Amino acid sequence: MNSLAHGKSISKTEISHISPFGVWLLSSSGKELFMPYDEFPWFKDQPVKVIYNVEEQSPGHFYWPDIDVDLSEDIICVFRLVRPAVPVSSGHLYRHHPARVIRPSPSFLFT
Repeated sequence: MNSLAHGKSISKTEISHISPFGVWLLSSSGKELFMPYDEFPWFKDQPVKVIYNVEEQSPGHFYWPDIDVDLSEDIICVFRLVRPAVPVSSGHLYRHHPARVIRPSPSFLFT
């Protein structure tokens, strides 16, 4: 039986969760990235099968062939600047509430 060398990653890129607020992507490097529908509208009304069909063509570069969407980890991470969950009036925490996104100015993406 052949085994892979120790330390070599055998993880693959996959969608770890689809919520009413966005999509969670788990990269082969182990990073989990959240893509809110407000910022990544291509995924909002797509069938689950289409969203799950993702390829990591190179480290940090993701492609959904069924909808022809290319995204880099850098672009996704721009929208990962979130604040922690805050208590609501009843004293409970928003456990599955969408993250509040701090949006950079659009010029940030083109500089």
